[in-house]
Amino acid sequence: VASLTTLLLSVAQKATTERSHDAKPAEAQLASVLAEQKLRELSTEPLSLSPAASLQENMNGFVEYLDKKGVVLGGGLTPKPKTAFIRRWSVTPVPENPDAQVVIRVLILPKGTREPFQPVHLMMVKGRVAL
Repeated sequence: VASLTTLLLSVAQKATTERSHDAKPAEAQLASVLAEQKLRELSTEPLSLSPAASLQENMNGFVEYLDKKGVVLGGGLTPKPKTAFIRRWSVTPVPENPDAQVVIRVLILPKGTREPFQPVHLMMVKGRVAL
């Protein structure tokens, strides 16, 4: 699982870097760091499965708003004042092994866009211990 996680992170980061021409380099780099931080945080916690649309819309418990420096401003359905990034995540069972593993995905997008011009989307597979 650790090898698969590393591989998925590497592929996701490479794909994100290749699309970074649409955003300021510093913004793209910060978004990648913010996605990786949340992925690491979620990988150490007991997790609840997410609603199906948690990456497409803001849902309580699966979204955070961050300022331009990456400081978490809070969650909820509506972005907070000074929001620069929206960070969403999902936790879904691995189809081939739903009782033993989950896929964790983290998406970072700039505030004010329905379709992100520079999405940062990382994912990893985690053993399902206590969901």
